[in-house]
Amino acid sequence: LQNIVDNPAYKKLAIDILRQFDNSIADICYTKADDGTYLESIITKDGVNMPFSVYGDGIKKILYILNKLFDAADSILLIDEIETGLHKKYYDILFPVVFALANKLNVQLFIATHSIEAIDAILKYGDYENNNANKDPIKVITLKKVADNNGGNIVARNVTGKYVYENRKVFEFEVRL
Repeated sequence: LQNIVDNPAYKKLAIDILRQFDNSIADICYTKADDGTYLESIITKDGVNMPFSVYGDGIKKILYILNKLFDAADSILLIDEIETGLHKKYYDILFPVVFALANKLNVQLFIATHSIEAIDAILKYGDYENNNANKDPIKVITLKKVADNNGGNIVARNVTGKYVYENRKVFEFEVRL
């Protein structure tokens, strides 16, 4: 948490994001323990200081992703199975925040997932129903195993997010975002 806590702008953003998942969160901090280690805490609106370790994997995963985004400013970030540890009801909240922050920090994201629910939530970021812009915010690489005389091969195809959005139901192979 040190990277987030020590930067007031990032800290405010992280707290705002965390509040979307747990409205009782008022602050995040770390304190030095007697043995020299740091105790990471979340402070609730009631003033209760909760060790970060008592929160579920979803909150930890969100902070982990945010921290990695801050570390990757002006760079790239690879995220494998972004949905792991998160309930699918939070995808529509988290993914737009992650993508907006990546854009703000100039981070190019590469995300792999096997979850069709995660793919659908990610594709919502493109707002393809309302967006007529020429620049698609999502690029997609599709992978398909095909049989050949050598026992099989993997074929990759690069398409737009809009193409996947419009044709996702007919895809018979995995989609990698």
